[in-house]
Amino acid sequence: MTLTSEGVTTIEANGGAIFLSASTSINVNTSIWTPSIVTSTVNGYFGVDGELRLVNKGYADGSGGNPIYRYLRAQFVWADAIATNAGDNLYLGANSEVRATVRSSYNNSNPIYRNFRAAGLYADFLDSNTSTGGTHVYVRPQAGSEVRFTSVGGTTAYQSFRGLFGYMNAVDVNTGTHMYLRPASNGEVRVTATNTTDNWRAIRASEHLPPSSSRETKANIEVYNKEVLSTLRNANIYTYVYKWEEPGTPSRLGVMIDEMPRILHGQRGDSIELYAFASYLAKGVKELIGVTDNHADEINWLNIENQYLKDKVKNQEERISHLEDLLNVA
Repeated sequence: MTLTSEGVTTIEANGGAIFLSASTSINVNTSIWTPSIVTSTVNGYFGVDGELRLVNKGYADGSGGNPIYRYLRAQFVWADAIATNAGDNLYLGANSEVRATVRSSYNNSNPIYRNFRAAGLYADFLDSNTSTGGTHVYVRPQAGSEVRFTSVGGTTAYQSFRGLFGYMNAVDVNTGTHMYLRPASNGEVRVTATNTTDNWRAIRASEHLPPSSSRETKANIEVYNKEVLSTLRNANIYTYVYKWEEPGTPSRLGVMIDEMPRILHGQRGDSIELYAFASYLAKGVKELIGVTDNHADEINWLNIENQYLKDKVKNQEERISHLEDLLNVA
């Protein structure tokens, strides 16, 4: 059967199937029931002033009830916006990755990636995109702002940050009072030049304090009674520079660890523990005080003896003078 209007419309039977073909537009105001619609040109157009909605057949043929929205399946979708329908969340389901690229490279072996903008991002990890040739990952707040790690949904419950290295110009305390650097139980906090492990650098602070000098924090307390003056007497004081220091570096002043007793060594045995060395020197000063106290006692006794001898000599001189006076009278 052939029907002719402004366009040519043909309905024909073909092996039990019914096909509707048209060379121009088909305008309808009721339902069209068909298992498929195929365009006769490259592109096909569905013109609507509102929305194109895919719903259940019962609603589409006017049977009533509320629409039940159906799926749309296609290889590609070109649109200016994708919004949720009746739900709150929008799902992009992929077997591998969701990628944002330029329009012309969506299925290219060398895609050109584009930025993604959102108010929040919820993910288990964030990786560098190696496909673009990049190496680093940049987290870029506004100038004068911060990158903050907090618990999910909060802005003040701060959480930890773990990494291999940290490069920064300053480390400030956050909400606490003290700052802790915590190496392993057999490790040290070491300060070296950038990208080195043995090019040591200085630490400047208002004080250098031992862990504690309180008796309550110590155990196995014993008075150190070993004599130290002979060790100090035999030890040499040297000037030197470290091997890693630049030529022209001013000389340092210090001792050699092999000339110092083990009790003055640091835990690793390659340096002098300064608090122990200061205590060792204090012990030496105490021994010197003991020596000078003994000398003072000896000097006092010598002064007493000297005064006794002076008095005795004076007494003898007076007796001699008296005898001389007696002889002159006779």
